[in-house]
Amino acid sequence: MVGQMDNRMKSTIRCTLALLLVAVSYCSAQQSPEPKNLSAPTFRVSRMPSGALGKLYFQTCRSVEAAEEFIREHPDERDLCAGALLNIAALQARQDKKKAIGSYQKAVDEHGDEIVPGKNANFTVANWALLRIARLERDMGNRDKALEIFGQLMKSSDFNTRTISRIEYLTTKQSHLKVIAGVSVQGNGPFSVGDKIPVSVSVKNPSEEPVVFKCYVGIRYKTYGGLAREGSNEEITLAPGAKREIPMAFTEKDTNGLVPGVYKLTASLTGIPFEAISKSIEIKK
Repeated sequence: MVGQMDNRMKSTIRCTLALLLVAVSYCSAQQSPEPKNLSAPTFRVSRMPSGALGKLYFQTCRSVEAAEEFIREHPDERDLCAGALLNIAALQARQDKKKAIGSYQKAVDEHGDEIVPGKNANFTVANWALLRIARLERDMGNRDKALEIFGQLMKSSDFNTRTISRIEYLTTKQSHLKVIAGVSVQGNGPFSVGDKIPVSVSVKNPSEEPVVFKCYVGIRYKTYGGLAREGSNEEITLAPGAKREIPMAFTEKDTNGLVPGVYKLTASLTGIPFEAISKSIEIKK
């Protein structure tokens, strides 16, 4: 089925979404549930629980029993109870996706306006839960339901929710397509720490349908990973059979903290499955 993806494709999507969140930081159940409470008020921030209460809260991600006990014992901690319920749903999703959808919907109904605790971004419980409901619907082959929910979330007032939902929408809609992306480097190299490194991504669409995506370039050496800052915000539409060169660059700020070594450059596209062709460069002092 078009809406079902193999494990390799899911892994690709998870990796590209992880890169997308880094890029944002540069700028951070038979019927489809009706998205509500989609706003994320700027005057509220995600609570980072600490102390004895925080220790108990973080135990809720380990078992359903611990989460249920936390909710019973601390009903006045509404945002933490909401987080515990989200943890219950995440644990259930490993075994029973329909049951998990029910728990996520309960979180929307009972705690939709709360801010999810312990997160760097200020997602409302409604936004966070509905994103996961849509993903579960997609995983179960309910592609139209997933597209409907992602489409509604794209209208959110929260930038992170809109951005991720747009990528998820495209990924779901274009899951049967695939493009090829390779990286080239301008200049002979080797480059030095603190140099600007101009790069270009060549994307080819071998399918018979137009594709829509955003393009990034990652640079990696051992445990270090980063993204090109220049030229990576444009949403690109590529016609069937077309090829496009997309210029971008690692700025001096990107490379100033690098250590000498051989780095791998890899294109990363969001919104479309892709085959990546990597390029290695050497960076000296």
